[in-house]
Amino acid sequence: PYTVPFTGRTDVALSCALPDGQIALADFNSLILYHPGSKKFSKVALPGKPAKIRHLSTGPDGLVYVEAGGRVYRYLKNGTFQFVWEMLPGNAIERMVLGFLIDNTGAMWIGTNANGLYKVNLKTLPLSASPYQVNFHSDVLKMISGFDGVKPPGWANNRWSYLFRYHYMQS
Repeated sequence: PYTVPFTGRTDVALSCALPDGQIALADFNSLILYHPGSKKFSKVALPGKPAKIRHLSTGPDGLVYVEAGGRVYRYLKNGTFQFVWEMLPGNAIERMVLGFLIDNTGAMWIGTNANGLYKVNLKTLPLSASPYQVNFHSDVLKMISGFDGVKPPGWANNRWSYLFRYHYMQS
């Protein structure tokens, strides 16, 4: 018989298997790993503000992905967590993740209560975003060294800029 070091603060039993035979279990804000070779448990807390782990999944890279409080982390082989993605700001109902899956292509699917379905390609990490300021072209040029003061001529409003962006994104 084994005694799993649960804190008693969790109300769901989440687990997944790793390719090396370890078993990962969720306990409120921590990941508990069972090591079959040594028959021992280890426990690692998520970084940042404590949040209840609601979803666990093993990715095609063999790593465990954890969702807690609208944030996704992956547990690395060196025993640490790496931040992967965060839900858009909003109220708790909108940010609630109801479905979480990582498919065999490396796409992470996140279904929410009110914000829709997100598909994140894990091969493109790290993701970056920047706030809208002027228009698509001006905003992109500001991020490129040497172009930060350049403004596309005649595109003071965003209509033409974002029409171009639509065609750019389709290619």
